[in-house]
Amino acid sequence: MIEEWAPVKGKDRDYWKPEKKGEERIGTLLRGEAGEYKGKPTMQYVIMGDDEKETYTPNHAVLNGKLLTVKAGSRVKIVYQGTGEKKKKGQNAAEMYDVFVSNAPRQAGLTETPSAAPPVVPQNEKIKKILEDLKFGQSMFPGNSIPEVNVISACGDEATFKHLKDKGLIYPSVSPDAQKGSWRVTT
Repeated sequence: MIEEWAPVKGKDRDYWKPEKKGEERIGTLLRGEAGEYKGKPTMQYVIMGDDEKETYTPNHAVLNGKLLTVKAGSRVKIVYQGTGEKKKKGQNAAEMYDVFVSNAPRQAGLTETPSAAPPVVPQNEKIKKILEDLKFGQSMFPGNSIPEVNVISACGDEATFKHLKDKGLIYPSVSPDAQKGSWRVTT
């Protein structure tokens, strides 16, 4: 018998590319997908819109840092806020986003319903929650290591990031697959 080969057609992907401040995408966060572009690690999240179409989010650090802490199955609204100020000469300005989580029930079979506003928790519980989110998120990045900007975003502020670092709860990644300046969670 002669082996025959048939071409495989890939799934067309819809990408959300906001251009104007105020553009938004609303839907259910399905998953994050790690990838690579020009030798650098990327992360894109997949949103299922009310129109039943899957849309890939842009690979922007600010957006990724915020979506890192959202559980799959949550209803989200992402609002593009334009570009921020340039931090360094020669670098592009950061693309800014606001991300909101609905208190509507999650998609069937995908964990519990989030509250509209996070409960006030003691500091040690806040740290525990941040570490859980980071452990969940690090598997989505090359080398299981999270870029520093995403870690700081998950922490909410530089002081919490410094606290985790000083207590040895996170440490710099040495994985050759990881992006320079990435971090891992101590297990």
